[in-house]
Amino acid sequence: MTFPSECVSNWRYRDNVYKSAESGLPYHLYLKRDEARREYTLEFSAKILKDRYVELITIDNIDDCLQCVNSLDFCDIDIERLLSTAQVKAVDFTKDVRLEDIPTAGNMRGLKSILKLSMKNYRRWNCHDYRGNGLVITNIVADSRYSRRLTIYDKAHELRLNRNREFLRLLDDSERLLNYFNDRVRFELRATTQHQLRRWLNTDDLAPTSVLSSTADPIALVMAEMFNPINAVPDDAVRELQGSTLRTQDRLALLKCLDWDLARVEAHVREHSRRSITESMKPYRDLYSLHFDISQPINIVEVVENL
Repeated sequence: MTFPSECVSNWRYRDNVYKSAESGLPYHLYLKRDEARREYTLEFSAKILKDRYVELITIDNIDDCLQCVNSLDFCDIDIERLLSTAQVKAVDFTKDVRLEDIPTAGNMRGLKSILKLSMKNYRRWNCHDYRGNGLVITNIVADSRYSRRLTIYDKAHELRLNRNREFLRLLDDSERLLNYFNDRVRFELRATTQHQLRRWLNTDDLAPTSVLSSTADPIALVMAEMFNPINAVPDDAVRELQGSTLRTQDRLALLKCLDWDLARVEAHVREHSRRSITESMKPYRDLYSLHFDISQPINIVEVVENL
């Protein structure tokens, strides 16, 4: 967020930019003083709340987050003035979902299979592994105002990585935090422009209190652009696919050859089929469902939206 210089007094840091990485803090905090423009830019993550990290940043704790900045004693922020004059520039929208609340997923591998099968358009969206334990989905656009980046990952696994060791040491009860995130998956949507924020929050008011009070669900909104519901494989199709016909074996061979990557399968099918791509891909998608034991219909957008 940015705010006028009148919101800060008694700047005591040696430079005009305070970066947590340079100060030994194991979470993201960035505060820049721009004397020419008479404004400040502030960024921070929910980890600034330490043991209360599970709360994320909300309308109820934004004052506490800013008090944490003040407690570092390199400047004095007038919190009331900041909240009334600041403009939010970027947000990581976040939702933590228990795996057990996602039908048929079972584990992170199962959820990744569901998400890949649910993709609407493999030519519009890029889907890649995220640090070995999740997915990152982006679209292909030239204008950052229309970019989309959704990351889905195992939060407990991420917290146990070496890069979070120092953060966990800051906590009074790190095991309690880790236990909370066990079997929880984080859905994280990055908004880096005010155009995205206005559209996803359906408002022109980007004051911090307005953004944090919004009842909009940007994650569900963007997921609806990315994903279709999955239908159950009909019984007659199951029998046909399990019948080991030559055509089925050929399709299985292609899926295995391309590492069950439906985007690559679709690209191959487009080169060799004159039928509609939806019709041509259906048997491959059915085989994928059977292979990854996706046995019932699921609308991943509705599931996440309603949790």
